This record gives sequence, C-alpha cells and structure tokens, in this order.
Amino acid sequence: MSSPTESIVNVQQFNALETKVDALVAQLHQLLPQQQSQNKKSGRNGFKNNQIPRVPSFSRLNRPLTPESLPETPEISTPAIQPVLDQADSVAFTERPSAQLAIQILDIIQRYGNNAVSGDASWPGKVKFMPVVEACVVKREPIRMILPAFPFKSPNRKDKTLGSHVDMGEELALMHLNGLCESIAEVYEHGAKVVIASDGLVYNGECKKPLLKHRGSQSPDLMGIEDGEVWDYGTGIRQIVQRKGLSNISAFRIVDLLGHCNTDRLTREEYLIHAGCYRRELVARFGPRNFDSHAAVLEEEDTRMTYRGYIKFLTKDLMYTKMAMEAQSQPSPKRRYKEAIENLAYQMITRGKAFAAAIEENCASYVRLSIHPSSGKTKLSVPLIPPPPGGQLMTPWHSSVAVSADGTFRTVHAATVRDTHDLVYQDGRPHHFRERSPLYDLGETEVDFEHLYPCGLIIRPAAGTKPAPSYRRIDAQKLRKLAEIRSPVVLRGFAETTDRELFINSAQEIGDVLSQPAGVVQEIKEHYFMTSEARPMHYDGMFSIVTQKDENGNDLKDEQGKEIRIQKSPK
Repeated sequence: MSSPTESIVNVQQFNALETKVDALVAQLHQLLPQQQSQNKKSGRNGFKNNQIPRVPSFSRLNRPLTPESLPETPEISTPAIQPVLDQADSVAFTERPSAQLAIQILDIIQRYGNNAVSGDASWPGKVKFMPVVEACVVKREPIRMILPAFPFKSPNRKDKTLGSHVDMGEELALMHLNGLCESIAEVYEHGAKVVIASDGLVYNGECKKPLLKHRGSQSPDLMGIEDGEVWDYGTGIRQIVQRKGLSNISAFRIVDLLGHCNTDRLTREEYLIHAGCYRRELVARFGPRNFDSHAAVLEEEDTRMTYRGYIKFLTKDLMYTKMAMEAQSQPSPKRRYKEAIENLAYQMITRGKAFAAAIEENCASYVRLSIHPSSGKTKLSVPLIPPPPGGQLMTPWHSSVAVSADGTFRTVHAATVRDTHDLVYQDGRPHHFRERSPLYDLGETEVDFEHLYPCGLIIRPAAGTKPAPSYRRIDAQKLRKLAEIRSPVVLRGFAETTDRELFINSAQEIGDVLSQPAGVVQEIKEHYFMTSEARPMHYDGMFSIVTQKDENGNDLKDEQGKEIRIQKSPK
C-alpha cells in the first residue's frame, strides 16, 4: 500500500517535465497552420490570436504540488506529436520501475492496434491508460483489457458468412487476443487478461421507430437476429476458449453489466425470457440523456468513424432481409434502402453509447479495446485477424476465412472464393475455405488437414478411417513441398511409425537425411539431447556433422591423421 505522501508531485519532477513541454510547444508552433478559422474564439476549445497558452512555470511555486492544485489547461489536439509519455524517458517519474514496466506493456498493446492515425504516430490512449496499467503493476495483478465484440454472425449468410455458428474466424481471433496476453506475459510475470463483452443483445431487438418512412412500415428489430441465436453464438465463443485452452480469455453478457445475481448459472431459457428486459434496462440506466446521434456523428470523430463503418457493413448485411424487400416495393427503392440503413446506423449509435457507458462504469480499471476505427484517444482499435499485405480488414462475424495454399489466413466474403476454394467442414458444420491445390492430394489415403495458428499443419487420416493407414501411403514429395511452405508439418494417427528402419527409409524418400554424431535417429529418453538445460534456438540440422572430402571423394584428414569433420547445412 502506497503512503499518502507518494501522491504529492515533486517540484523537481515538474521542472524536468516543464522542459519537455516547452519543447513540445515549440514544435506545435511550427506545425499549427498560421491561419485558423475566424469563428474560433478564445476559451477552452480555442486560443486567442492563434497563440498557444504559456505553460505555467512550476519552479516558481514554493509549495508541494498535488494534482488538484494544478491549473486547468486547454485541450490541445496534437495528432502529429507523440504523447509526453513516449518522450519522457528523461523525465523523473519514469524512473519508477512500475512506470517503466507500464510503458513497456502499453507498447506491446499498441503493436496489436490499428488506429486511424497517420504514419508511425504513437497511440494517444497511452496517456489515458498509463495510470490503469501502472496500478496493476504496483498491485502485481494481471493487466485487464475489455473488448466489446462477437455479437452474432452477419444475417447475410449468402454472400458473407458460412452460417450462424462460430467457425475458424472466431478461433483465429480469440487465439490472436490470447497471443496479446502471452506477449505481455513475456515481460510481466502476472500476465494479462482480455474480457470479451458480447454486445449481440445491444444490436438486435425492437427498434425505437420504423426504419422505413411510410405508412404501415414495421421493422420489429434492428438486425433481424433472434435472441436465441445471440445466446448460441456467445456459447460457441466460450466453447472455443475452453477447447483451445485460451486461459487468458473470458467473456460476459449484458446481464453481467447490469448487476443481476447468479448470472453464471443463467440458462438459455431464462435468458430468452428476460432478454428484452435486459436490453431495455441497459438503455434506461446507461443511455445518455437527450442524446442526439445525428449531432454526435457530426461533432465526435470516433462516433463519425463508427457510423461510417456501420453504413458500410449494414448495406451488405441486410440485402436479403425483410427491410430490403420492403424498400424494393416502394418508389425509388435504392434511396429508400439507403435511408433505412442510415436510420438503423443512428439507432445503433445510440444503443452503442449506452453499452459503452455501462462498460465505462463497470470496467474503469480496464484498458479499452475496440473493433471499430478510432482516433485512439480513449481506446485502441484492434484487428482481430490481421490481414496479409494488401488484404482487407474484416471481423470474423462479417466474413469467412480462406486459407491459401501457402497457409496464409484471409478474411473474405464467402461469395468471392466459392469458385476457387473448397469448403471445409468441421463437426458437420462449414468451418473455412481452403484454396484448391494439388498439394492437398497426398495419394490414395484420404486425410484431414488442421491449420495451426500462427503457422503449421497437422495431417491425420480422414475421420472414421479404420484401421489406421500407414504413413508410407502418403506421397513423400508432396509432403516435402507442403513442409517447404507450411512448416511445421506434423503427421498424427498413422500406423507403422515405430519401425526404425522403415522410418529411416521413408525419410530418405523425402530428401537427404542429415546424420548427427549420435546417428540418423536421435532417440529421446528423458531430456532433449541428454540434458535438462534450456536448448538454444536453432534450426534442425545445425548439429549435423560430416567428413570433409576432396575433389575425388576421399576423406580429408588433418596433420594428426584424424578425419576433418564439418557442419552440413540442411537443404
């Protein structure tokens, strides 16, 4: 527990900080345009005569400073300048080990982000979340992050998704988030946790008003998704977390934000009975009073970006819904459909504000993540499935996953790859698309492929194959080609894998087998390479030694008559 005196700000700290601020102010004078709009007047959001206010000299104060005693300063937007925290390695407060570690953790979190800022500008939200992260470090607790996401699958199951259930997209996204936590654990022993706040119930249910403006138009819900489907999708998310062993990921529903008792024992039937009540209670308790979504879109940068994102995906999401069919029956159907989409987006903005307020109240000690583009000032936008260079950024519930022949994962709309990819099923449900390639035809034996994250491949006999086929029936050269682009490639569930000579002969069909001092096959007893010590990072074959030969193929020997042994690199 920190002592009361630790909250007092030292004058020497502010002297050092003042020097940094003066340098930033000088850069701002150079970056701000010489002419500002004439309607900007002096006050909290504007500066008189285009001048940046002088920073008070803290060194002139002869008494200890507390945060409450500091003068109020104008809100300065400096998108081209990195926050003070990024340039503060020489400022006294970063000499605290907890602060240094907090900055290091925030740097890791930023690497997973994708904010709407130009160039290599730092994440502005570091300033907001620095105290949050450092508090966890001081208390030796996991860093907590909250992500509103994973609502339900897009209702467009014809062009975009594979159905209403979770698939490879959700698996990759959750493993990516778990990887963020593992990256933090590499520098911070107490690790990190990501909590998924499922927002599906926010964006379905009754509309506040009809989306189509004509007599008799009735749009009973926002997205046309049943509450039962929201529950099933959320259950699927939890099953992935458990099945994949993603110990750093957890999830909760809206009812958990409302403070109801025994939500961990909530059944599907109880959820469906009370879903409408949960939704209305959320809006009534946390919805901003007199909120104007139209004004918010015009005035708030993050809200405007979210609105534009809604318009983009809703236009395709709802192409085959009742709302789209109603629009087609009216004069100027395209304009009517566009108006309905815009009305829906504004209502989603209002619902989203209530949900965000509930999260802010209940999760103030969490780092806020988001799937929507943002300026990064109050949250970090995180791509759940980072696209390859030139790829399109999509969430797993608005897309399908296509696996390229080289193992690259891409989020795509299903309609764009049906002619070039095979649809792969898992447990009887569509799971992902796989690019058609002769490499996946490994001979007379039917096999199943499991694509590993972030790379690699497991090959097993097809489900139901009995008895287990020999691995010798696999095309060795195709297996080698797969290994060259999909390494590591692992064979599981095949027969005849314990015959030493057969194993060596089969390996020689793939390529030259590198011999090590202990022989072609290294039999591991208890510890790798007969030692319990940590094994340094290396490539397979780096310890393979061969006798050096002359141009005639004769063994070369040194002055003592011993064979000259050299390392043979793998090919």
